[in-house]
Amino acid sequence: FFVGPFPSLSGGGFKNFPAQIFHQHIRDDLGYIEPYHPSLQVSERHMGEYPWPAAQRALLRLNAFKSPADKLRCISECCTTLMDLLQLGGKSAAADDLFPVLVFVILRSNPPNLLSTIQVRISFQGFFSLSLS
Repeated sequence: FFVGPFPSLSGGGFKNFPAQIFHQHIRDDLGYIEPYHPSLQVSERHMGEYPWPAAQRALLRLNAFKSPADKLRCISECCTTLMDLLQLGGKSAAADDLFPVLVFVILRSNPPNLLSTIQVRISFQGFFSLSLS
């Protein structure tokens, strides 16, 4: 028996167990986190589009795609949408502004099978590097 980076790809009943636990953990244990949480500290000047529903929708589409490239496009769309929203009204925004908002959006949207998507991303790391070149 070999435990690889993916939970049981054979289609058994255990197939989505770890991803479901991760999803439940985010929902039950991290659902209280707001943008002003001390670990996030989203700047007040970037709160105009809170809770950033367009970016949440982009992440929720992750589960609709199977290929790593398509999943990467969803993540890229989410980040692009967030940067556009953060820069509304001529405000400047950089990676230091994006990251806490992105973390909040991931926690708030809590995409199904997020753990599996992360595992796929890690497994296809070389592919992602090539697809971005």
